[in-house]
Amino acid sequence: MYGLHTIAHRYHLWAALKELKEQMNMPWLIMGDFNAMMDMDDRVNGTIVQDNEVKDLRDFMEDCKITELPTVGRPYTWTNSHVYSRIDRAILNAEWMIDMLHIQVQVMDPHFSDHSPLSIEVEITMDNKKKPFKFYNCLAEYPNFAQLVQEGWQNRSVDMKGIWYNLKIVKATLKGLNRKEFADITTHVKTMRDELATIQAAMRNTTTNVDVFEAEKAIRQKLEKWSMIEKSIFKKRSRVQWLKLGDSNTTFFFCQHERENLTKSNQAPHS
Repeated sequence: MYGLHTIAHRYHLWAALKELKEQMNMPWLIMGDFNAMMDMDDRVNGTIVQDNEVKDLRDFMEDCKITELPTVGRPYTWTNSHVYSRIDRAILNAEWMIDMLHIQVQVMDPHFSDHSPLSIEVEITMDNKKKPFKFYNCLAEYPNFAQLVQEGWQNRSVDMKGIWYNLKIVKATLKGLNRKEFADITTHVKTMRDELATIQAAMRNTTTNVDVFEAEKAIRQKLEKWSMIEKSIFKKRSRVQWLKLGDSNTTFFFCQHERENLTKSNQAPHS
């Protein structure tokens, strides 16, 4: 959910949530940027929090018997590098506390944003399947890609056997490149995120050394590059999943097809 920036504009948000509460008889979690504070110490280095800034959120939570999940990690969820505020949170009803797992909210590091993302881990799943080699676009963007393909294309024969042999060699070469440069890219990106988080934690001090700012700039550039590579890989995987499920005449295909038709009809101009 998202709350607008002024108290007056957030009035409709509280009214809408109260209407939902009347219909809610199951576990209910509300998480996001409320743009509202609940305590006087929810802002540091800015103007003093006034009673009218916390009243509406407090009244909503009291009227609807809603409580806030405990958080771990960063104490504040928004900053402009001077003012620190706690305006993002996760709140839930009594049914959630009774029926669901006892969980915490991880306030993560902001990286490129002024907001810190909120993360809740409800369930951990393990995937032990062997993953076949797939060609991703990031391989083609590797500096020596063309040279590696050319070196792998050893047999110049144009008959089918020669082409098959060449493809087999090139595939082995690209698999080696993938293992060397792009294996477990998610862990690689996470390591850089952790490094950036460590640097940004050091920057909370107003006497931060200039070298720390340069180090943050360098790691942010690297993280942006590898995040884009990770995104392109995930995008390719999602398309492979669509081809696998969408072409097999399953309910997945028909539900997706019906949803796309409905979207097109809603977007079409009406006479």
